[in-house]
Amino acid sequence: MKIFVLLAVILVTLTGCFDSVNKLVETKLSSTLAPNSSYDFKLSAKEQEVYNKFQKDINEQHLKGLEPISIDKLYVQAQLDVRDDVVYALYTDRDGHVQWTKEEVEKTADSHREQTNKL
Repeated sequence: MKIFVLLAVILVTLTGCFDSVNKLVETKLSSTLAPNSSYDFKLSAKEQEVYNKFQKDINEQHLKGLEPISIDKLYVQAQLDVRDDVVYALYTDRDGHVQWTKEEVEKTADSHREQTNKL
C-alpha cells in the first residue's frame, strides 16, 4: 500500500512538472511564432532597393557588391514576406552544400506554414 501511495505521489509530481514545462514551451513558441508579433527587423535603404529589384526579376546581378550579412537579411525578409521564389533564389548553390529542388523547397515551405498555423 505504501508503495502504491509513493508511486501515485511521484506520478502526480512528475505530471505537474511536465505540465509546467509544456506550458512554458507553448508560451515561448506562441510568442516566437505569432504571426501578429512585431519584428524589430529592417533592411537598410540600399538593401530594400536591392530586395525590390531582385524580387521582380530574380537577377543575381542586383546582389553584386552586397555584404554577405545583407544577403542574409534579404533572405530573412523574403521569408517574412512569404516569397518562396525569392527564398529559393537566395539559397546557396555552392557545390558541397545541401541543394534542394525548387519543388522540394515549396513543399517544405507549405508544410511548415501548415504546422505554424496549427500552433
